Amino acid sequence: MKTHRQLSHRRLGAALIASAALGALPVITPASATAPPGSAPVDSDDPTMGLGQEVLDAAQEEGGPVVHIGSMADGTFEELSAAFEERFDVPVELIRTGGGEGSERVRTELRADDLTIDTVGFGGFYPELLAQDDLLAEFLPPGADDFMLVDVDPNGHWLPFAENLYGIAVNTSRVDEENVPQSWRDLVTFDQPLLMFDPATGSAGFQFYADFLTNPDFGEEFLRELGQNENLQFGAQAVDNGVQLARGEVDAYFPFSTQELVTLADAPVELVLPEEGPMLTAINAGVLADAPHPNGARLWLTFLLSEEGQTIVAAGSQVPVRAEVPPLNPDYDLATLEPFPPLAEMDKYELLGPVQDGAARELGLGS
Repeated sequence: MKTHRQLSHRRLGAALIASAALGALPVITPASATAPPGSAPVDSDDPTMGLGQEVLDAAQEEGGPVVHIGSMADGTFEELSAAFEERFDVPVELIRTGGGEGSERVRTELRADDLTIDTVGFGGFYPELLAQDDLLAEFLPPGADDFMLVDVDPNGHWLPFAENLYGIAVNTSRVDEENVPQSWRDLVTFDQPLLMFDPATGSAGFQFYADFLTNPDFGEEFLRELGQNENLQFGAQAVDNGVQLARGEVDAYFPFSTQELVTLADAPVELVLPEEGPMLTAINAGVLADAPHPNGARLWLTFLLSEEGQTIVAAGSQVPVRAEVPPLNPDYDLATLEPFPPLAEMDKYELLGPVQDGAARELGLGS
């Protein structure tokens, strides 16, 4: 990913730029599932979103539903799909699941020669793994390299449609203001019930483990000290973890994402962005190479990155990636945010096996 400290636009590879200059995106059939990115910007006023009338007609002829697999904030997909179907008369369905389970479902359907899924939207390294196995088509929405605040895949197989921002959540009815942790290091000495997303799940807790283990200012010593906090406990499901916090069964929980605030809007829960910077995870989306609705899939992905789509993403407390769409909270603005330095996703992948084999538990991190 692009360093969010710099946030300068990175050009795509020369081959992609050359192909973009070829002009309008051709109509795609399931037997021909790759396409160069278009050259026109994604304009919310353009009825074809820069893809051309032929692609729109083909998407409507495919009929759908376009099936998207991945994670989205509660309510966000419902708003996105309703707006998309109203505008293009193409239905969309969501299989809501994480990257590990979702990627395996894609591979299982492909092995059975019964693929029902068109697009993916996973956090972390899972889209890169799919791309390495040639399971993602070469497609980026028209003009993506100009309006994106973050990096896209230089080979053109995936790009972020949102960022999840993670900090420390506290139950304000149970934690006095002077005891609210203001930094990641404060977690070591936090003396009230503290919940961590279990690193062995491969989700946000694993990202925390990987980022801090490899950071020279923290490393194994910090993680071991954190694991020795006698108030620390672990949870395997983000929804259940948030419910425990809201009910007061624990007093603080990490890593906690902005999108979880939507489901806990009526609870006494506050998200703290730590002094060292919040964690960021890109939610990367791509079109499957053998998508049963290839034109509808490209239309859907382009809509996700449009101003209209990104405005809906922002309303769901995920961080938008278009430069002209402001986040719900100005503190979440990618143009000014100073995040905790992330480990490269494929480097994290190298750590996943050892964590699942107990490496984090050896430091006291995990149930």
